[in-house]
Amino acid sequence: MSQSIRDRALSIIELLVKHIDGLALAEISHQLDIPKSATHRTLSDLKDAGYIKQDGDGGNYALTTKLLSLGLEFLSKSQIIDVCQPTLDELAQETGELIRLAVFDGKDLTWVAKSQGRKMGLKYEPDVGPKVYLPATTNGHAFLAALTEEDALKHLAKQTIYPKGTLGATAPSTLQEVLKAVAQVKKLGYSLAVDMYESGASALAIAIHREGKATPIGVISISGPSIRLTKQKLEELIPALKAAAEKIAQASVGSRYFNQSY
Repeated sequence: MSQSIRDRALSIIELLVKHIDGLALAEISHQLDIPKSATHRTLSDLKDAGYIKQDGDGGNYALTTKLLSLGLEFLSKSQIIDVCQPTLDELAQETGELIRLAVFDGKDLTWVAKSQGRKMGLKYEPDVGPKVYLPATTNGHAFLAALTEEDALKHLAKQTIYPKGTLGATAPSTLQEVLKAVAQVKKLGYSLAVDMYESGASALAIAIHREGKATPIGVISISGPSIRLTKQKLEELIPALKAAAEKIAQASVGSRYFNQSY
């Protein structure tokens, strides 16, 4: 499989992850800026491999459960969920909000686990892809702040910084604004934002550091509707989130995945 075909296949998979009902060929081609003929060939290859299904002739293309099955098998063998989920569940119950964990795989910061603490009423369930968007999320800023400036810039160079008005009202819209926000997080030791990734949502994130590792093994966050999670409320939750990050760091010795070196 050549580089271009591989990239197209991965781009299509990452796009369809966000669309449970699938997308039409023309829409996939348009969103990814790939010629229809090339899009059709790649979709056919993915369909033959069992990763994608089509709803009848000319219908939408959607992911099958094959990727989910592979992901669950990997998570099971990595023991990430075994060591982290109890802490996520405990914090979710304590805060009544959404708790999420993203881990660093040596290349990207990727969502791997969550626990929803809100059982009734207004819940926050963001529509995000598998990878954390670094320039304008608390998770991204917490991760970048734990790196050297050189490494932070390398990660940012791989992602698009959207112009003002695309995301939430407080989202950085230039590289300079992102670096300024990251510098503040580095000083505080946590990332807190209201209306950044999307309007009406607030979040607090802290990087998970493990002794002997220069790069954080991941990031843990609390997020919810900003009408409920005000800046003052988030600040009150900082000690609980720090404690959870420390628990996961300590428990990570029991995971084969976290024992890899990056």
